Amino acid sequence: MLRLGENFVAEGTNYIAVVSEGSGGQFNSTIGLDPVGFRLDSVGAFPVTDLGEVPSPGAGQLARSVALEGGESGVLRFHLASTVSSLEVRLDNRVGNPCVALRPGANVP
Repeated sequence: MLRLGENFVAEGTNYIAVVSEGSGGQFNSTIGLDPVGFRLDSVGAFPVTDLGEVPSPGAGQLARSVALEGGESGVLRFHLASTVSSLEVRLDNRVGNPCVALRPGANVP
């Protein structure tokens, strides 16, 4: 996990824990004995779409239509003016079970 203010994993030695319950468990309700593989890839920087500034109250809304395939993620950045005292974030026209995460500051959630 990145520390506050960090944007990237530092070069050098890093550790990741991969925990598995194996595969081949009886009736998929017990821990299996077979090995399970994993893959870790570096795909470069995550693209961030900048939406700009959220309008002041009464000045309209900031809306964006995004289509993501299953398993895909998107990052949208927005800025709040000092005149905005509250914010509503909503997922409209949902298909499946999408979720949203918000995080203040410069780091991606």
